[in-house]
This record gives sequence, structure tokens and C-alpha cells, in this order.
Amino acid sequence: MAITWWAIPLAAVISLVWNASRYEQPRCIVFRATRMFFWLVFFLVLIGGVLFLLSHRL
Repeated sequence: MAITWWAIPLAAVISLVWNASRYEQPRCIVFRATRMFFWLVFFLVLIGGVLFLLSHRL
């Protein structure tokens, strides 16, 4: 379970690098990276929840 905590800083770095490679203005980079970070974390939690529910009765 502890290895899943690495997903949070990894999502932050991925979103920051992805948006820094696309935009030049720092305000735009931070805004879009923050939005992308929360979307990534949301989908990771959603996928984790679905996998937990599917494996609950195994």
C-alpha cells in the first residue's frame, strides 16, 4: 500500500512538466498543472475504487 503514495508526487511532476512544455506564461503553467493534477488524482482514486470493489469478494 505504501507504494501507491508515490502516485501523488508523480502526478504533480507529470502535470507540471507536461504543462511547462506546452505553455510559456508561469501563471498559465501553474493553473493548468494544478487542474491536471486534480484530474489525475481523481481518476487514480476512481480506478482504485473500482478495482477495490471488483476484488472485494475474491
